[in-house]
Amino acid sequence: MTLEGPGGLIDKAEDTLSPIYVEHLRSLAEREVPDGGELFPTGAPYPPAEVRDEIADHVARVKEQGFTVIENVVPPDRVAGIREDVVKAAELIKAEWEEMNARDWREQQTLRDPPGISQMAHLLSLAPYFGDERMVGVARGLLDPHVRIAQCEAVGGTVRPPNDNRPDYREWHSDWPHDLTAGPHSGSIAQPFPDVTMALSTVWYLSDAGPQSGGTWAVPYSHRDPRNPRGILDGIDEQAPIPGEVQITAPAGSVYVQDTRCWHSVAANPGPIARIGLVLIYAPWWLNLEFSRGRRGFAGANGARIPRETFEQLPPSVQELVRHRADGQADEIGDAKWYVSAASQLRERPADNSHVRVRQP
Repeated sequence: MTLEGPGGLIDKAEDTLSPIYVEHLRSLAEREVPDGGELFPTGAPYPPAEVRDEIADHVARVKEQGFTVIENVVPPDRVAGIREDVVKAAELIKAEWEEMNARDWREQQTLRDPPGISQMAHLLSLAPYFGDERMVGVARGLLDPHVRIAQCEAVGGTVRPPNDNRPDYREWHSDWPHDLTAGPHSGSIAQPFPDVTMALSTVWYLSDAGPQSGGTWAVPYSHRDPRNPRGILDGIDEQAPIPGEVQITAPAGSVYVQDTRCWHSVAANPGPIARIGLVLIYAPWWLNLEFSRGRRGFAGANGARIPRETFEQLPPSVQELVRHRADGQADEIGDAKWYVSAASQLRERPADNSHVRVRQP
């Protein structure tokens, strides 16, 4: 799809658009793609053609089997240093929890508490890759052109201690907002879940993932199954292997991406070295991110804020994804709607509708 940029719409506006539309289009024109490149309906540029082909493959895999793996999101020569940074960040986050006299999110449920600070504040060497054009392209392809980051977790199940030889260890579950054990909001999306991809869970592997290091377990096609491993009436043992399960194998620097409905589990790590990873959830603009684990939740839940100094250190591609939680920032999505509305008003219309045929069910 090729769309005119904001500047092209201003040239066509004449008296059709009110001054407020033209004003917003001028603000968007600063981000216009040179030489009339292709644009999303938001006014953001499409990735190059070869990248779009890869994105399309990943989108198709998630739609079909529920998950995919994007390799080399973090460059190989940067993985080791970033892995060390994440290990240090996890210790800092745990120390923050101790200062709040809370061991984990279950002890931070009061709605009167102020929101915590996003764990991203401690992850500035990794955070720039959260805006990787392939990763964001897959999120846009599955969710909406307008996407944002809901959660960022460096502390939790993705850090697997070594020398844990339990090949049958499972903890099957779906992720927020389809998590049936997410505290006071469990069941806010009722079973059977609507057949809609509402969010994407991602695991950022900073160690090689596989059977020897505790790669994530997943059940292909489970995102379309009306049951749930933790469903009250579904008769599934979430602590036992499931026929057809697969264990994710991927090199360090890869990102495992799944529909949040997909059944998955952390795995025991039989290897001699801890497996380090991080969880990030991407959500469309329309998903209610106040639907979370309490007002504060844990340090990284939906309500967690991005301090101004952290936001200013992020690249624009990531700022766009977290602006909704950043101190002193307005939501970028509110600007992009002017582009779509103006383009709709200024589109060329055919002579008649004789070519329009409504599909019969």
